[in-house]
Amino acid sequence: MRIKILPHHWGVAILLAALSSHLVDAAEFDGNALLLQCQEAVKAVDSKQAVNKIGVGLCLGLVAGVRDTMHVYNKLSTGVPEMLRACFPDKVTNEQSAQIVVNYLQDYPEKLDLSYLPLVIAALSDAYPCE
Repeated sequence: MRIKILPHHWGVAILLAALSSHLVDAAEFDGNALLLQCQEAVKAVDSKQAVNKIGVGLCLGLVAGVRDTMHVYNKLSTGVPEMLRACFPDKVTNEQSAQIVVNYLQDYPEKLDLSYLPLVIAALSDAYPCE
């Protein structure tokens, strides 16, 4: 049986492929690691220099993949829990989304031991609730 990947799922597919590589052990990629990588990404965007280019790419790729998936969920009318939805304003950049993740993780340090994926979802849905 072949799995068909739709065009809007390419970002997530690429993200999952990256996470399964030897560059990142997904089992160990928690909020602490996410915070470090996304702080580096925000710093790199501000200064136009990155010390850890893999970390910057990882953060920005994670945020873009989650944001794109949440856009798809918003287009579905039923069956998607509210916590997986976010209503983004027009032209939100990936860098702005990374800053939102950093702010969320700094505001909720007790959640840093959780896995990265629900933390990115929570940060974006908290920042851009659907009303």
